[in-house]
This record gives sequence, C-alpha cells and structure tokens, in this order.
Amino acid sequence: MRLVSLEGLDGVGKTHLAAQLTAELERRGYVVRYFHDVGTLPEGSKTKFTPFFGLDNPLTRDIYYAATTLSFAQVVDEIEKSDSADFIIVDRYIDSLRVYHSSPIDRYGHVVSAFIDWIVQIVPQPNTTLLLDPPKEVRRRRRLERGEEPDHPMDTFLRERYRILAHKNPRRFWVLEMEDPPVQEIANYLESLPNEIVRSRLLIF
Repeated sequence: MRLVSLEGLDGVGKTHLAAQLTAELERRGYVVRYFHDVGTLPEGSKTKFTPFFGLDNPLTRDIYYAATTLSFAQVVDEIEKSDSADFIIVDRYIDSLRVYHSSPIDRYGHVVSAFIDWIVQIVPQPNTTLLLDPPKEVRRRRRLERGEEPDHPMDTFLRERYRILAHKNPRRFWVLEMEDPPVQEIANYLESLPNEIVRSRLLIF
C-alpha cells in the first residue's frame, strides 16, 4: 500500500487533483481510499468549545490538529492490516501540521511544538507528497469561484513554509507549479512507488 499526501494553500486544486487521481488509479484496477483534510472539525463541533479553550486559541488549535493526525494514522494502520486498499490519498497531512503550526514562542508553545514534532515523526510517512503551487492568479480565481476572499494575509508566509519543507525533502516532494497537473504522468509515478508504507525508526515507549 502507498500513502500519498497532497499539500498546498487553499484554492490550489488539491481536492480536484485527488478526485482525478482516484478516478485514474481506479480505472487502472487499484483500490483507492481518499481522505479530505484530516484536521477538519466535525459539523457543529466548534460549539462544544468555550471561547477561552476554543480553536481561536493557537495552542488548542495546534493540539487538536495534531490529535486528529494521530487518529488518522490509526486509520492508516487498520487499512494496511486489512489489506483493503492499494493507495491512500490524503488531502493535508503531516506537512500542513508543520506549516500551519501557530502556537506562541513561549514555554507553552514549546511544549506544543515538541508534541507536534514527535507526532510527525511517529505516524506513517507519505511515500510521496504532491505540493500544489500554481500561479497566484490561478489560486485567486479559484477562491473567488468558491465565494472566498482571493487573498489571505498569511499566504506568502505559509507558501514559503511549504517550499522550505519541499527543499529539505526533495525525494519525497513533487512540486506542481502548473494550473493543470499531468494526471496520467502522476499516476504512472504513483504506480512506480514501493508498495509499502514508510515507517519511523524511532523507538516508542
């Protein structure tokens, strides 16, 4: 089984590409499981948090996303054990956890940072990560089509964080800078990946 993550800012086309790849791989006879944004809150769940402990608090938000990432890792383990899929495609995973991490740089923030770093290292690692980074005008147009603001104040900062991760991990990342990524070529590449989930070598006590 291969684990494929799609990363990038809002409006870059992750969900669309995931649907295209899922359809193409299924056409080739593979069983594909797709998961959309493992850190998304269930409908209505924001009302369960008080303002003090709510997701407006960066510490709470970061811990919540880290916990959902850990829960998703358990799902990956179960799918692998049951041998019920050839590919898992996930929209946002460990790299988004790093990029969107926003806890303050103080003693509490350092604890959360250490927690995130630990989780990132122990969960199943992607066999490959497709980082979607099309031209800015493409991203702005897609956001407008979805009824969203075309620009976010943190876009430049978050994009740079993604690019740094890609630069540090060139063997895992494939940066797709075009508006319409080549689905056939990407599917061929995914087929060529080792049919085995990448596991951490850290000792877990």
